[in-house]
Amino acid sequence: MPLRSKITPQRGYNAEYFIWRTEMDAKVRESHLKLEGKVFRKGSSLVSMPGADYNCRCQAEEVPDHVLIIDQDTEKKAFNLYLRTGINLSQMANLTGREIYKEPSDSITA
Repeated sequence: MPLRSKITPQRGYNAEYFIWRTEMDAKVRESHLKLEGKVFRKGSSLVSMPGADYNCRCQAEEVPDHVLIIDQDTEKKAFNLYLRTGINLSQMANLTGREIYKEPSDSITA
């Protein structure tokens, strides 16, 4: 596995997730271009780590702590909160000063 695909967690970053980043040029594989900017859990069965494929120049970008990752469990809890209070995820993010990324479901293929 190339060095560029390894992430060293730093203070202020979420060590469980990464954002897929490409070089955004004509050489990028179409399948990797579809992953650009998406958030994945490390070790996910959906994708390998960026840079792991032959001649791949993609990189894993660290996810800052202020980003709220919405996995399936969190989404269920948020829906229940919405039913009780009327506060949706966007409003929750605004109230807490966080950004939201939704984790892809297992049905997505790379």
